[in-house]
Amino acid sequence: MSNTDEVIRAAPVIAAARIVGIRLVEMQAVTRIRTPKEVPEGAAFDIMQDAKVGQGVSADGLFGILATIGVRLQPSDAPPGSPLVDIRGTFELRYRIPEGLQVSDEDLGAFGRVNAVFNAWPYFREFVDATMTRMHLPALTLPLYRMPKIAPDGTPQEAPSPRVKSPRARQHH
Repeated sequence: MSNTDEVIRAAPVIAAARIVGIRLVEMQAVTRIRTPKEVPEGAAFDIMQDAKVGQGVSADGLFGILATIGVRLQPSDAPPGSPLVDIRGTFELRYRIPEGLQVSDEDLGAFGRVNAVFNAWPYFREFVDATMTRMHLPALTLPLYRMPKIAPDGTPQEAPSPRVKSPRARQHH
């Protein structure tokens, strides 16, 4: 299924859904860096994401999606699977659609892949920024959200890996 197909499938839910709440329900942050000087210039960071629909729509029009987003800082010369920094967060997004609107599980799944991660993205960017600060690491400004390509089985493919051009050390007082 292409991105266009996903958006078309999700369109009725996108048009009708309203966010009721969003909260961080799970987090993980790991670093192998001891000082900001150990951050290699030009290291790549990979962004991963996934969205899972909960139990479908309740009688009062509520439904939930768990959106998991992560970022890994990986030196270009290091073997895969050994990131210097790995930060992940799972956000629970609660939505409401008007009573009587008929949507399928496939529509909700497409909505989750297209829209829920987009809705969680600003919260994740803040979470990464705050976590990097608490780890006494250079600022990592994540890019604006870009919808990943969707594989034929409906799963999102990893987004292209932007480069951290020049990490800047924060002043810790």
